[in-house]
Amino acid sequence: MIGSAYGARAAQRALAEQPVTAAGIEEAREYVSSLMDVDLSTVMVEVVSNSKWGDSGAEGIHFKAGLDQHLIVMPSYVASAIEVLVHEFGHAAHAIKQRQNGEYPCFFTADGTVELISHYCQHHYIVERLSRDHLLIALGQLTTASYALSIQASGTKDFDHYEASGAA
Repeated sequence: MIGSAYGARAAQRALAEQPVTAAGIEEAREYVSSLMDVDLSTVMVEVVSNSKWGDSGAEGIHFKAGLDQHLIVMPSYVASAIEVLVHEFGHAAHAIKQRQNGEYPCFFTADGTVELISHYCQHHYIVERLSRDHLLIALGQLTTASYALSIQASGTKDFDHYEASGAA
């Protein structure tokens, strides 16, 4: 289902690039703030023109700074812009919760946990406000990200060696 979603016409519409807007930024901020019960008002968002973006592997980037001053950098146009912003605000929410509250063991700093929290926010948003096609595409991205993180965690730089190791 995930593989076929990428080729479906509805999924291609779901993946059409949209502008990152001030209204979309605030919708994503408010959504994740409410979902994760965290104040994200100090998280800054910088929008960079696509011609200067230069990172074809990322739709958005989150940088941690201080207890709650974080920065999200986004290209000016991206597929499913608010969904991507929700994911990036999920990273900020995770970092803030983790730093403010040592009593929440689910907010570990491990890369896999960080990614799962942001995908939780993203998938929750998709189920509430977007389409089945958005969800299937996001599940494919989660699978890919999880696989990549497990390769990184294994310490190998050789993909063939990783697959042969049985850790896959």
